[in-house]
Amino acid sequence: SPAIFGAWIGGFVYSPFTSVIFLGIGAGAIFQVIVVILKWIKDEEGQNIFSSASVASGFAIGMLVMYLTSILV
Repeated sequence: SPAIFGAWIGGFVYSPFTSVIFLGIGAGAIFQVIVVILKWIKDEEGQNIFSSASVASGFAIGMLVMYLTSILV
């Protein structure tokens, strides 16, 4: 929820300082979720997160899709 509200407010506000603050809140919330998920994957497997080929390829494909989407937008 903080990621959504931070991105909305940061995207629509006209003050550069305020937009940086709220977009930072949104990005921080997303980063926090990523860290929790990576810790959960490591605890489940008991090994390095990227040692599995399927996890590494899924991560790489996800990054590629995000990059291509950013080019289109």
